[in-house]
Amino acid sequence: MNQPAAGSQKERPVSRSKLLTALSNEIRIDVLVNLARAQKCVKDIAAELQLERSTVSHALLRLQAVKLVDHERVLKRHIYHLTDSVKPLFDGNAVHLEVKTNTVTVSLTAPIG
Repeated sequence: MNQPAAGSQKERPVSRSKLLTALSNEIRIDVLVNLARAQKCVKDIAAELQLERSTVSHALLRLQAVKLVDHERVLKRHIYHLTDSVKPLFDGNAVHLEVKTNTVTVSLTAPIG
């Protein structure tokens, strides 16, 4: 059987259903909005959103799985940030994400900062 060489496989795009599932949770949306302000570690996100660290970690894992969030390791900490594909959604002064049956609407209504 022919197998591609290691590292030559293309990454599969994230399915729309997985992306919408990731965005269907209020906590994950709050984490995205929080990261739109600045890159942060789990501890800082949890403190600002008044959530348990485990809750934030779980949300970040789900957001990473659909390539909305990525991280860099700095010493012993993981610093999370929005991926380039998500940043344009947060370039304005505000963002509002509304999911309706069969459609997704993004409009600028709720203040970020």
